[in-house]
Amino acid sequence: MPQLVEPSSPNNVPTPTPSVEPPADLRENPVLGEWSCTDAISGRTSKYNFQQDGVLGIASGDGQSQTFKYELSGKVLTLTDSKQASALAIEEMVARKMILNTGADGRRVVCHR
Repeated sequence: MPQLVEPSSPNNVPTPTPSVEPPADLRENPVLGEWSCTDAISGRTSKYNFQQDGVLGIASGDGQSQTFKYELSGKVLTLTDSKQASALAIEEMVARKMILNTGADGRRVVCHR
C-alpha cells in the first residue's frame, strides 16, 4: 500500500517570481537592439543593429555593411535606402527570437538576440 505524504507547509512553498517588465522602449519598438540573423537558405549570418533613431545597420559575415532606415508597423518591417524600399513580414516575434519573411520565394531570416 502506498504511503501518504504530508503536504509541505505553506512556509516551504517558493514565492513565484514576477516576470520582469521589458524596458519601455522595447515595448514600443520590440526590434530595437542587436540581433544575429541567419538566412535560412544560404546559411549566411549577419548582425542587425536596430537603433532608436530608426536606423538599421547590417554587417555581413564577409565584412560588408549596409545602412537602412526602418519603420515598424504592426507585423510589417519596412526597410528603405536611397534606391528602394522593401517590406518584410514578421512571422514570429518573441523576446529573443524574430523570424522575417522577405517575400522572395518564401525566404526567411531567423534572428536571435
